[in-house]
Amino acid sequence: LQAHIARAGALVITLPDSVLIHQLVDVARQLNVGIRILVYCANEDEAALLEKELEVDVFVLERELAKGMARQVIQWIKPSGNE
Repeated sequence: LQAHIARAGALVITLPDSVLIHQLVDVARQLNVGIRILVYCANEDEAALLEKELEVDVFVLERELAKGMARQVIQWIKPSGNE
């Protein structure tokens, strides 16, 4: 596993345990300084904390769902240019 992380371009973490997330990020960065890390967060508060403490990218389900829904609505109402 360590060899894979050492060569990886990215790591995705989807665990609900904040302590374990901290440990995984620490080990991953020791093995691969340039690795990009994306962490699933249960809520905005956790996301803000992990972004600040660990300097990782975060994915918050509710936020991403809202973005996707907004993109869909924009596609529906955007003029097609055929009118």
